[in-house]
Amino acid sequence: MTTMTKAYWLDMAERVGATAAEAVLGLTITEFSSLPVWWAALLVPVLSAAKGFLARYVGSPSSASLLRRPAVSPVPDPPGAVE
Repeated sequence: MTTMTKAYWLDMAERVGATAAEAVLGLTITEFSSLPVWWAALLVPVLSAAKGFLARYVGSPSSASLLRRPAVSPVPDPPGAVE
C-alpha cells in the first residue's frame, strides 16, 4: 500500500483549491457579463488550461502545478543496460 506523503496532500489541496477557484471565477464571469450560466461549463476548462500555462512560470517548469518542487535528477541506467 502506498503511503500518502506531504507532497501528495499538497498536490491534492492545490488541485481541489484550483478547481473550486476556477468554478467560482467561471460563475462570476457569467453572472457579471450577462452570459447564460451554462457558459461557466465552457469557461472552467479554459481557466484551468490558463492556470496550467501560467504555472510554468510560477511553480515547477516541468509541471502544471503552482507548487514549487525540487528538481528531481533522472534515475541512472543500471550497469550493463542495453539502449
